Amino acid sequence: MINIRSEKISIIERLINIDDRELLKKIKNLLSRSAKPAPEPMDIDTFFSKIEEAEQAFEHGKTVSQNELRKEVKRWRKK
Repeated sequence: MINIRSEKISIIERLINIDDRELLKKIKNLLSRSAKPAPEPMDIDTFFSKIEEAEQAFEHGKTVSQNELRKEVKRWRKK
């Protein structure tokens, strides 16, 4: 199993030795894009309500197959 702390240190050490300004800009941009805000916590009633909604949708056939979802994602990427 990879030790996250040692991986971070290894990356930091490599970053310190980079002299290419364009590469550093790309890395900075990548880090900015990958930063995701933490999801909002939800109370237990909301949690169970969402589960119920999902089960109802499934029972009524309101689902999308994996292949259909892949096709839809491809359409999104073309836009």
